[in-house]
Parts: sequence; C-alpha cells; structure tokens
Amino acid sequence: MIQLSCDQNGKAVVLLVYLSLFISSIFLIDISRKVNYIMAAMNRKKMNCKMNGVPMEKSHVQTTPGICGGKPHIAGHRIRVQDIVIWHEKLGLSADEILLHFPTLTFSDIYAALSYYFDHQEQIDNDIKEEEAFSESFLKRHPSKLSLTYLD
Repeated sequence: MIQLSCDQNGKAVVLLVYLSLFISSIFLIDISRKVNYIMAAMNRKKMNCKMNGVPMEKSHVQTTPGICGGKPHIAGHRIRVQDIVIWHEKLGLSADEILLHFPTLTFSDIYAALSYYFDHQEQIDNDIKEEEAFSESFLKRHPSKLSLTYLD
C-alpha cells in the first residue's frame, strides 16, 4: 500500500511504500525456494549411480548399531524413520515439503522410510511412544525455570 500526502508547498511526499517491499520480499523467498529445489534435484541426480549401464539398487533405510540409537534411519543421514513419519503423518508435511527442509534427501528416501514404517508400524509407533514418555519424564524431573503464560 502506498500512501501519499502533500506538504505545505504542495509537493507529494511518499510516506509508506509497503507494496514494493512486500513484493520484493515475496520474490526473494520464492527465488530461494526454487534454488533449494534445484540444488536438491542436482544432488538427487548425482546420487543415482549406474554400474555398466544398469541402475544400482540403493538401500534407503538402515539400522546401524551406534547410529541414531540403533533405530532405523535414512542411509547416509541421521534422520530416523520415525522423524519422517512424524513430519508426514502427524504434522501433515508432504514429501515435497520435507525435501525443502532437507534437500539432501530424495523422494525415494522419504517414500522408502514411509514404506518401512507401514511394514514395521508397531515397532516404529512403540519407538515414538517411548521417546514421548522419556521427554515427559525428563520434563517432570527437570522443570523449566521459565514460567509459561498463555494469552487468552
């Protein structure tokens, strides 16, 4: 929104130029998202290796002792399957939105994690519940010294 007013000599003085600032900030945010998306696509292309013209199959989900507490995670990352599940199933993020936050992942990684979840749903749900219970017990043992007040 642009508001104009006249001073004593009748000259127009621009008081507020919200429109141009608003448009430029949206443009910059959009450009940054597109750059992140392009960089993620380039990383995905680099990861799709071929051996003798035949695509190599990659294990997307691993369980390695000592990494992520031995819980299933995305290969080459410290992102657990349960994290992907929480973001997708509980918070409602799409695979595209998860990729925007973690551009080094691929669609295959995300969908493999979700597939692993549906194959091992009881185990992953138990892991999520155990982590929630641990968090609650930790907060009970170590209450915050900040008082939380909520506005009505």
